[in-house]
Amino acid sequence: MKKLMTIADVAKELNIPESTARYYRDNFMDFIPFVGEGRKRRYQPETVDVLRFIADGFKRKLTAMEIEEDLSQMFPRNMEVEQSTATSAAVVQQQSENPSNSYALQLQNALEQMNATMQTLNGA
Repeated sequence: MKKLMTIADVAKELNIPESTARYYRDNFMDFIPFVGEGRKRRYQPETVDVLRFIADGFKRKLTAMEIEEDLSQMFPRNMEVEQSTATSAAVVQQQSENPSNSYALQLQNALEQMNATMQTLNGA
């Protein structure tokens, strides 16, 4: 299992101030892999690579927009998965009555499983 890190651990690994690591995290959140919320937020080891890439971009005098474009080519974006509501489940169920929309039901089920997994990880 991968060791999760605090933002201070990530900053120390990169030999940058914690405030700089937080600045990079806040401005490029879509690319920072993490689990948990608030003070319990922990970062996956891949975060070091993402923040190193961002720091290198700024050292090369790239703009934030240019760094973001490069990040989108090199690293996956994070996606938030909202909990399923009764309304969205009903819509998917209606769509699943049509065989061509069975994909929507499979996708909804996969998203619910991912959400349950994330909640389990957040509780750990």
